Amino acid sequence: MELKVSQAIEYTKKLIRKFSDVRFSSQVIFLILVILVFWSGVRSIQQNYQLQKQINQINQQNLILKLQNSNIALLNNYYKSSQYQEIIARENLGLGYSGETEILVPDTIALKYDPNPVSANSKKKIATNNSNFAEWMNFFFGKHN
Repeated sequence: MELKVSQAIEYTKKLIRKFSDVRFSSQVIFLILVILVFWSGVRSIQQNYQLQKQINQINQQNLILKLQNSNIALLNNYYKSSQYQEIIARENLGLGYSGETEILVPDTIALKYDPNPVSANSKKKIATNNSNFAEWMNFFFGKHN
């Protein structure tokens, strides 16, 4: 046991003598500085990578918002167009061009000629995407959906 203790004391004395040598001490200090500079460089690279990821994510969100804004601008232009205003005037207000005449056919007569009558209990409105002209052509030529 005493041999190990004396060996440890001798080893410690050698280390102290080595550190008292200016060349060894300067090499150790230089090695510590190199490790600190290397570690700092690694940390700055990692931080730059994280910041670049955030920048890319924000740029993508910005692009999405720009696309949404352009879609809204296109919708606004469509809502201002005469075609949209005509469609809305015909659908909601029952308006038409001058010279056009609206013919109201009672339900009893209209349903009499309908091959697929809708029951009175379930007054469902049949939605069609045809234009007014196409609907009249279908009516006159007997084409039904």
